[in-house]
Amino acid sequence: MSALLPGAAGLLWAGGLLACSQAFEDPGGSTSIDASDWGGPVGRALELVPAGAPGSVPLLIHVEEGAWELRLGDLWRTATPLELLDAQLDPQGYSVGDSLLLPAGLAQGTSVDGTTIQDRGPVEVWYGTFPDALSVEVGQGTFRGAAAFSLGVGPIALSYGGRDWELAGYTWTD
Repeated sequence: MSALLPGAAGLLWAGGLLACSQAFEDPGGSTSIDASDWGGPVGRALELVPAGAPGSVPLLIHVEEGAWELRLGDLWRTATPLELLDAQLDPQGYSVGDSLLLPAGLAQGTSVDGTTIQDRGPVEVWYGTFPDALSVEVGQGTFRGAAAFSLGVGPIALSYGGRDWELAGYTWTD
């Protein structure tokens, strides 16, 4: 079903899929976690499908060093290029193109330039349930609307092009 992965992977949990993602904890305190770690690690390839329409043409995102490349289609090599957007971490947070996706504070209620972290907890998308995700309302730009991010994965839900998208698969490209 997935354009990036041969099948949906996950753990069977209480009759559903529990998506694999890292918890937002560093017991040793040796690693600094910032908004870009939630926005998507470099080399990550994501496939998102329209919410409620998993059989539709997917939105493909490749997270590159300093950029997100977006395409529409079933396979990366044949998908229609949409945009190449700058991605950056600055004191305000993690931005892609003209949208601040995650404020730097990473705490529930943190709001910068109209982008607000609404909640932190489980989020269910087509791929499965991510037990530790940040639910965000993006206040402006290309990705204005509801979004959710999982540490080490990236966007698991995103508004783009007037539609809401949900994660259907992810992998590494490198």
